[in-house]
Amino acid sequence: IASLKNIPEKPKMPINGNDLQTILRLKPGPLFKEIRAAVLDAWYFNPKLSKEESLEIARKIAQSAKAKGQI
Repeated sequence: IASLKNIPEKPKMPINGNDLQTILRLKPGPLFKEIRAAVLDAWYFNPKLSKEESLEIARKIAQSAKAKGQI
């Protein structure tokens, strides 16, 4: 059991679906997948991506979707 303490935690994305619902007031749907993919790409290239930076990416995608009438 002591050896289990040396196993690193799985990294977690800076934001999750709850953040999208509570902070950005988005409803679950196809847009979540698009936002998750964009944040995941950004996080891959910058593992120190902050929650605020991630939310900014999400906001831009949501605004674009709204402008196109997708949400």
